[in-house]
Amino acid sequence: MNSIRVIAGDLHRSVGGYPGHNHRMVCCCNAMRSMMTEMGDRILAEPPSGNGANLIIEYQLPRTK
Repeated sequence: MNSIRVIAGDLHRSVGGYPGHNHRMVCCCNAMRSMMTEMGDRILAEPPSGNGANLIIEYQLPRTK
């Protein structure tokens, strides 16, 4: 099975606003979690608070509806 690993800090930097005083890291982490399915997606690492740049989620590919 193929997969992709997404790191919250990298994702947020790519769409802008991070790092910065008005970043939206919590929204980024929530969006990442909302895309998880029961088809083998898993959290590989997360900060103690649950939300932060070090959140890493592995998503299984291909994605299905």
